[in-house]
Amino acid sequence: MASQKRNSQPYLLKQILESVVSQFPQKNRFDELNIKQIWINVMGKPIAEQTQNIYLKNNILYVKIVSSVLRQELMMHKTKIRNLINEKLNYEMVKEIHFT
Repeated sequence: MASQKRNSQPYLLKQILESVVSQFPQKNRFDELNIKQIWINVMGKPIAEQTQNIYLKNNILYVKIVSSVLRQELMMHKTKIRNLINEKLNYEMVKEIHFT
């Protein structure tokens, strides 16, 4: 009977879950549900606090920003923001961003 060599390296639960989730076709749905957390991680807490609502539909990210000044600033950088979000996800989930 052949014995398997055991990896003595410990893994974080987060790493294990990400590995398992990435293998399922529902990964897109998982990311859609976590878009608020992804937004906070990418944009930071000050901008997240100015975000009233955020959701993803048909690969378009809809973001409701409280401050009109901040909204205008974000509109000028939406391509960069989209790229940062997609880099965080390791694939192109967000095709467009609409700020309201």
